[in-house]
Parts: sequence; structure tokens; C-alpha cells
Amino acid sequence: MAVLRVLRGLGTIMSFVDHPRFAEVAPFFVVEVYDRDGGHTSPRVRLEVHPPDATTGLRWLTLAMPCVECGAAIHPIRQRAGESARGGPKKPSLLHLYFAPTCPLAVSLRCSRGAAARDEYIRVRRAVDLAHTLPARVERALHAHEHDADLARLLGEVLAHLEAEHRSRAATLAPPLFGETR
Repeated sequence: MAVLRVLRGLGTIMSFVDHPRFAEVAPFFVVEVYDRDGGHTSPRVRLEVHPPDATTGLRWLTLAMPCVECGAAIHPIRQRAGESARGGPKKPSLLHLYFAPTCPLAVSLRCSRGAAARDEYIRVRRAVDLAHTLPARVERALHAHEHDADLARLLGEVLAHLEAEHRSRAATLAPPLFGETR
């Protein structure tokens, strides 16, 4: 455990934000806030993932990374079993997944309750918020300032750079990690 604390301190335990496929998944994250656990003053936040189709959902279930707490190989995108409206078992859906950066609860309850898990949820939520809003903000600014040719050109270049970075990060970074299939 001491080695893992040192690695975490050096930033060598990978965040999902640094995963080669994060840029592909980020637009499909949905931040769900509900107060059932934390009340109105500090509601719980769940990071749900709603893929565009079942094939993509199945592919994302194979993504792998190390647990942010213990370093064990995990699948951070998981299926939620849930219950039906009538209280019976509900068939798992490949279109409604969720994100968890730690070992499954059945494997280790401790991993999901630590500071590393909290910090990773915050890091991913911030990155998802940025992925959802930055290109739209740049595009709005581009249209608002299209009469200013220099500013419009600059904003167009920024937007093109963001789109190119998104595509290259999703397509070309690193070989598959921890048995990930492509």
C-alpha cells in the first residue's frame, strides 16, 4: 500500500481523464444529481454513461484501467442492474451504464470510500463539464463575432484545434490497456 500512495502522489496511477478513449466517451456522460443520500445541501452525484447504441455500450464495457485506490485492473464503465417499476428484476441495459473508478463493491468496499475515489469523480466531472461546454462556447463566440474577421478566424482555429485534438486523442493514443480490445 505504501508503494501505491507514492505512485498516487507522483500522479502515475492513471485517471480515466487520461485514458485514450476518454474523448470518445466524454460526450455521452450524464451527470445525475439526486438528494436521496446527501440531502438538499450536499446531494450525491452519479456519473451515468448513455452510449449512442448497444454495440458502443458493449465496447465501452471492455475499457480497462487501474483502480484509482489500489491499482487493480478494473472496468470503469459498468452496467447497472436496477429494479423494474414493479419491484422485480430489471434486464440490464447496454444503453444505461455508469462510471466507477474503483474496484466493484463486491471486491473491495474500501476502494470506493477513499479520497482517491472522491478526487477521481471530481476530476472526471470537471473534464466532462468542460467537454460538454467548451466547444459550444467557442462556437457561440465565433457566431457572435463573425463581423470581426480576425477574431472570427482565431475562434475558428481554436474550434478546429479542439475538434482535431478530440479526434486524435480518441483514435491514436497508446495501445490497448490491461487487455482492452479495439
